[in-house]
This record gives sequence, C-alpha cells and structure tokens, in this order.
Amino acid sequence: MKGVEVEEVEWLPTKGNGRPEMRKTGRTELIEADLVFLAMGFVHPEQEGQIKELSLAVTERKNIAVDPATNRIASTNIFARGDSITGASLVVRAMTSGRKTATVIDKNSNFST
Repeated sequence: MKGVEVEEVEWLPTKGNGRPEMRKTGRTELIEADLVFLAMGFVHPEQEGQIKELSLAVTERKNIAVDPATNRIASTNIFARGDSITGASLVVRAMTSGRKTATVIDKNSNFST
C-alpha cells in the first residue's frame, strides 16, 4: 500500500423519504498512506472495479464471499475483510476483521506469493 486514490462525490436529494443519490464528480486525488481503513456507509461493496475485474464471488447480499476462518477468497491469494464481507457494521468490527486476516496471512506462509 502506497496510498489511496479518492474521488469526490455529490449527494443529490431524493423525493420522499428515500436515501440521497450519489453522483461521482470525476475529481480525484491520490493520498499517500501506509495504512487505510475504509468507512463507506451502509451499502454493500460496489459491484465494479476489482470485484468485477477479478470476477469475485459475492453472497446473496452482494458482499464478497470468503472462507470465514481466514477471510480468503476461494482458490486465490486474495483476502477481503470488514464491511466488504459482512455488510455495514461498526468500524471496530472492521478493524478486528483486518487484524484477524493479517494474523492468518502472517502465520501461513502458503498464502504468500
């Protein structure tokens, strides 16, 4: 991890009591970082980008499907954690999931590339 590229979004009001609609602006920025925690709100992972490009399996709730013991995606050396596998939850649960996954990777040399 060298950093994260972020894109500015706008929230557009909806009629009635619905959730606001998100619109990407196209304005991006690269933020250098050693560690990144994502807090993305109360939606499942977007079914585009790496999920689509890598044809990752998803659950019926559109979260990334993993082995619950390791957070490893079947037949790969790819791991997912946090809200991407459980759905929206508390940030401390996402942090715990990330630490668990890092421990599994560290203890199992067969996961390294």
